[in-house]
Amino acid sequence: MFSVDFTNSSKNTLENLSRIEYDIERGIRQGWFNAGDELTKELNEQVLKRPRSGRVYVRRIKGGLRRRHIASRAGETPANRTGRYRKGRGYKIRGWQQLEFGVKNVPYAEYLENGTRKMQPRPGVKNAYEAKKNQIQAIMESKLNNLFLK
Repeated sequence: MFSVDFTNSSKNTLENLSRIEYDIERGIRQGWFNAGDELTKELNEQVLKRPRSGRVYVRRIKGGLRRRHIASRAGETPANRTGRYRKGRGYKIRGWQQLEFGVKNVPYAEYLENGTRKMQPRPGVKNAYEAKKNQIQAIMESKLNNLFLK
């Protein structure tokens, strides 16, 4: 009787499948990091973008000096005034399945993003995502294509 032992063959197949799964998760994580960097850069650019079209007012700074400030209007990304909002931006990758992007350690960020009874929203995070969502999709697709086209 003739027999063939597939033990080593099936073991190699399982190792290859595990490797493929690892490579896919790694590629997705790399895509999330690239997407987070792009979103961070876009939010920074939008906060610093000029000219603004909101209310103009004068504010006092150190030494009694006065400085003219142009606020953002409803729907625009918040205008840079103190820099806290802009410096609070960031992202976190949770495993390979989730990217969290936002502004942290800034108590008023939620009010700017969602608005209040007396103020219309100034959605900086949402605006950055809307500006980059096609590019994020392209980043993720290219990372996965690179894995399969090696």
